[in-house]
Amino acid sequence: MIILKIKNNAGPGNQMFMFARAYALAKKYNHKIIIVSEISGYSVRQNILQYLCLDKKLVKRIIRLDWTKNQYIFRFIRKLIFDYILKLPCFIQIFQSASDSRVFLPIKPLSPKKIYVVDGYWECHQYFDEYRENLIDQFVPQYPLSKTVTELIDQIANEDSLVIHVRKGDFNEFGRLIDDDYYLQAYLDFKKKHTNIKLYILTEDDDVFAYWHQRFSAKRIIFNTENRYLDEWYAMTKCKYHIIANSTYSWWSSYICNSDCKEIIYPSYEQYKMAEKTNTIQMYKNYY
Repeated sequence: MIILKIKNNAGPGNQMFMFARAYALAKKYNHKIIIVSEISGYSVRQNILQYLCLDKKLVKRIIRLDWTKNQYIFRFIRKLIFDYILKLPCFIQIFQSASDSRVFLPIKPLSPKKIYVVDGYWECHQYFDEYRENLIDQFVPQYPLSKTVTELIDQIANEDSLVIHVRKGDFNEFGRLIDDDYYLQAYLDFKKKHTNIKLYILTEDDDVFAYWHQRFSAKRIIFNTENRYLDEWYAMTKCKYHIIANSTYSWWSSYICNSDCKEIIYPSYEQYKMAEKTNTIQMYKNYY
């Protein structure tokens, strides 16, 4: 059995990396998965794995702590489960620190009769590349998409569509922004090769969208739906071409994009290093 621990601060892309790591281990060593999420009812994050078509033969249960909006109840339960129960000697820890999240760390084969706790971010494609097709099938919303979403997805899928993901928000706060020149130069270079492109942009920043709309007639991927962030991400996966940010959100949209003619542009190491100052060239290669 594999118990996958979903961290309280894990966004959609982080959760996909975490699941992909656990899934690859489960497939390779014939284990089942229980997902335990410490995302709480007062967190700004959302448990997105519960809304995806995860393999029911492997994923036996999702235990969530987002049912309570009382932070004291959450803290008590979280501490009981994560600091005591899941650290008992009967559980074998497969742990990766945040600072090593993009480092490939081989482990010993898993025993079929033991219980493992997978804890980390695992932002390295080498952990699960061999199961990419399986992940494509699972990273699909399991709920009925709204008419607004399906109409835009159909439009995107039938065009020579290019999506640009510009991540601002908390990246601005954390000092992790990719320079705006990267997006502009990437688009201008792309246009030299592809002349009939339909441009889409996904960004939480209204000023960024206004710039791209006014200058290049970009359309915005934005929905007012219950699962907005997952709907917007899924629409992005249907674009044929991607200019991605240093963000797990757009990393995953481009990774599972199944277009026969897909092309992905990502930041150079120099651009990446300016935004991810503590990361190394090896971490960059493992990520991209």
